[in-house]
Amino acid sequence: MSANTRWQVAKKMEKTCIAALEEMLAPGASAQELEIWRHCQAIQEQYVQWLTSAERSILPEVDAEALIERQRIWAKLSQEQNQEKMVTDYFWLGRLWQYLAWLERLESLYKQMAAHTIFPLEQIFFKNLAHGQWLLHRRLSALAQQQHNLLWEELGFAPFEKL
Repeated sequence: MSANTRWQVAKKMEKTCIAALEEMLAPGASAQELEIWRHCQAIQEQYVQWLTSAERSILPEVDAEALIERQRIWAKLSQEQNQEKMVTDYFWLGRLWQYLAWLERLESLYKQMAAHTIFPLEQIFFKNLAHGQWLLHRRLSALAQQQHNLLWEELGFAPFEKL
């Protein structure tokens, strides 16, 4: 696979993920949910910009951690959720699971790209991209776990395996 193809594939994957996020901005979504999706969309768009720069042989500095944490969205969400009585939102949970799957695949893609390049700076670049996807996945999986716990609370029992 040529170097240009590698960058193009990664950009296409990111753009497809952005398109999937746009579909998640469905009518009926809460303001909180829309804020999260817009934040995630901005992150994925930054990834496209980094890949575009890298495609032109200019490896940019990737500070994905600062990008993901730049807004105080996560603290705000925690405060709002603690103040309100939480109810299970099945559509929100489904959309979270869908996006989490995207993040896992993108992280895997960047790890593989790092493993298959001989250039140390490219390895660092791809590892940083993978780390950013992992970090975002961790943040969102905490929200998904909250919804998952509410689902089991509604049922009145914990998800134990049959003994």
